[in-house]
Amino acid sequence: MTMPASSHRRRGLRRTGAVLAAAALGATLAPVVTAEAATFKPADDGARITAYKWLNKQEFDFTVKSPALGSSQKVRVLIPKTWRWTSHATWPVLYVFHGGHADYTSWTGQTNIATTAKAWNAMVVMPEGANGSYTDWFNYGNGGSPKWETFHTQEVRQLIERNYHGGGIRAAMGNSSGGEGSITYAERHPGLFRYARPSAVRCRCDRPAFRRCSCTRTPTSAWTPTGSGATRGHRPGPPIPPTGPRTTPGRSPVG
Repeated sequence: MTMPASSHRRRGLRRTGAVLAAAALGATLAPVVTAEAATFKPADDGARITAYKWLNKQEFDFTVKSPALGSSQKVRVLIPKTWRWTSHATWPVLYVFHGGHADYTSWTGQTNIATTAKAWNAMVVMPEGANGSYTDWFNYGNGGSPKWETFHTQEVRQLIERNYHGGGIRAAMGNSSGGEGSITYAERHPGLFRYARPSAVRCRCDRPAFRRCSCTRTPTSAWTPTGSGATRGHRPGPPIPPTGPRTTPGRSPVG
């Protein structure tokens, strides 16, 4: 994976800070054995946390057994310094999605997002997205897994809010296909995110057809063909009215 020039990294990190700021509007740490995960509350569809591990005092990973995907996937989380296990408070959450040739570790491994996040009283959640096109797959009309959109917008969100003090103030950002995911999730789930910021998405976000622009699959494998009558998938829709600062997409630090 080729890293961009330093000026592009700085711009990418400034955008990260801007999204964290928008989201924020509203103990000794040690690795935990898998058995303790049994005390966590599941998502509505039965998705559950099977393990988690602290990487440092700001960062941990957890593993989700996902019915939507039919597999187990990991999620990386950054917490603010005010976060406490025993607190009854909740924190704003920024969901950050990676590009198609990256994974859930890429944002912390290849950018300074962890340092940037320290300035804001918000959680940062970076789920695995594989190269799954950020949708529930059409599978040539057969449906079924993988359902990446369900994993991100329902399973991971519910697990974060039920177990890790994630609040109802949410923002989303991502690069490349993850940028597409951030903006299309916001479109198809009104009210889920207060702010959405795509980066390095090769499309016009004011054009309905933009939702098909970065597909790397046979169109009817991942997405619903136009006119098929199916109710899921990336069907053309109306443009999203602006809900936050108007910015110009640029190159991304990851993906």
